[in-house]
Amino acid sequence: MQKLLLPYKNGRFIIGYKDAEYLKIHGYQHYGIDSVCNDKDGFVYAAGVGEVVLSGFDVGVGYSVAVVYKDVLQHTTGKIYDIVIRYFHLDKLFVSVGDKINSGVVIGIEGKTGAGNWGKHLHIEADFDIEWPQYTPQVAHRNNALIKKSPAGHDSTVNIMSFMHTRFDFTWTGYDGFIPVVVDNIETDSSIINLDTAHELIKGIYDELATIDTARENINLLLLDLGSELKMDT
Repeated sequence: MQKLLLPYKNGRFIIGYKDAEYLKIHGYQHYGIDSVCNDKDGFVYAAGVGEVVLSGFDVGVGYSVAVVYKDVLQHTTGKIYDIVIRYFHLDKLFVSVGDKINSGVVIGIEGKTGAGNWGKHLHIEADFDIEWPQYTPQVAHRNNALIKKSPAGHDSTVNIMSFMHTRFDFTWTGYDGFIPVVVDNIETDSSIINLDTAHELIKGIYDELATIDTARENINLLLLDLGSELKMDT
């Protein structure tokens, strides 16, 4: 059994699952939750131990990922389920189909990709149908789309907040619907890391080291100049 974590360490909810106001404004349901990251890096973390079953660009909802999480606790019922979580509108993807991930893995960076005129945010939704992870009632039908429209009248989505947990050191505001259960015994494990994420981290370290090397060279030159001046004085 596993308890799934929210996708950011620090975030803010915007729109909830099947929000009445959203339906009134847009004329169709909202099958997930929308949120924004309060951290500058915009990292979107995996919710738990899972397998990436979809990763790529969709003409409607932009860069998208779908992850199957098994043996997941639904804290509102106490029952255990296998679910798929879909992530939309990402700016960058750091995972590929077949990757085995856990809650320490950055799956992508929050963005605003897709056909809509929306600001930067993350749409995530949960679905009991793990056999057809690419299908959702959220999207319109589009030819050659990565994310496909569910058959008319079919809705196997579930309020993702009924599965979400948050750690004591996470900060989230604007809860809509179910408040996630706080747990302090889930440790994010960064031992599983993909190559793109590793590249980003290594590049950052390299840039920092390059700055240090430049500073060291400048100090050495200064010391040489000081040494020369001292010799001249003597």
